[in-house]
Amino acid sequence: MPSSSSNINNIFFEGSYKHAWKGIIPTGLTEAEVDFIQEIAALNNDKKILDIMCGYGRHTLELARRGVQVTSIDNLQEYIEEIKTKASEQNLSVDAIQADVLHAGLTDTYDAAICMGNSFAFFDRADAVTILKNISSHLKPDGVLIINSWMIAEIAIKYFKERD
Repeated sequence: MPSSSSNINNIFFEGSYKHAWKGIIPTGLTEAEVDFIQEIAALNNDKKILDIMCGYGRHTLELARRGVQVTSIDNLQEYIEEIKTKASEQNLSVDAIQADVLHAGLTDTYDAAICMGNSFAFFDRADAVTILKNISSHLKPDGVLIINSWMIAEIAIKYFKERD
């Protein structure tokens, strides 16, 4: 697993992976996930959400279309520029920030935070705790954190013990 000095998210999601990922996610899946996020986090127009490791912004943009105030963070400038362009074209309120999530200088307080996709699964325990503490310190007392990962097998197999 990567350490703070070698965050795999800084290289893994570039190039062909980015284009492949965009090609396999149907619009309906994003809408269903955002429906879930809005329901669980009780998000409406006066709420703020933090989307960490947001990638090309499929959740960021859909939440903004629904009137939620979104701050999105990703380490890849190409993703952030794409989000800014689409948000501008669609007149959406999005604050898109290029930063390594391990060192993101958050200043606002949020009603909810999300990390969708597989990004969070790449961090070792120390880095995961760093990220979670940073998010926690910027969530409102009744705030909601949603982490989604499709890499259950990869996580379970790495730490699997026959008897534990």
